[in-house]
Amino acid sequence: MTVIGYVHHQLKGAATAACAVAISVLVAYGVRDAPEEDYGFWQALGGASTMGVLAGLVSVCPLKWVGEVSSYRSAHPLADSDSDAVPSRNVDLRRDLLGGRLLALITVPTLIVSFWFPWFALAPLISAVDRLMQAGHAARWERKHGVVLWWGQVKGRPFAGNQLQYSSAPRT
Repeated sequence: MTVIGYVHHQLKGAATAACAVAISVLVAYGVRDAPEEDYGFWQALGGASTMGVLAGLVSVCPLKWVGEVSSYRSAHPLADSDSDAVPSRNVDLRRDLLGGRLLALITVPTLIVSFWFPWFALAPLISAVDRLMQAGHAARWERKHGVVLWWGQVKGRPFAGNQLQYSSAPRT
């Protein structure tokens, strides 16, 4: 059973999306020889940032069918939460910050489209901002409720896919 801290999962996704933006912008605007004063780039940057904030606000809202809060409440208890099998939350983010497959999955299609529409290189910024907001909200929710959220396979349900689980927060 492999689980990862939910906040770490969201931060990892945000960092991966931010790297995809950096790679896509460098390649797309490097190939196209963009002018120094490209106002379309700045408009696209503002638009992508705004859309990311709006997506983040929708995902952290407490509405039942839209927000993530209902999935926090319906999380399964971590099967081994009373034993020493609970994974450590002390993960070195510098070592395990990027998801290689996710980076390729985001970057390749973004690069292909951005050769024709260079502003599209900023599209992963929406996901990066959204995931940062979700990570912050999940960390706040964990602290408020005294639990730790985990993302991974639920024991006894191997074909259900990754789901949210919780364990009691360690006392410090």
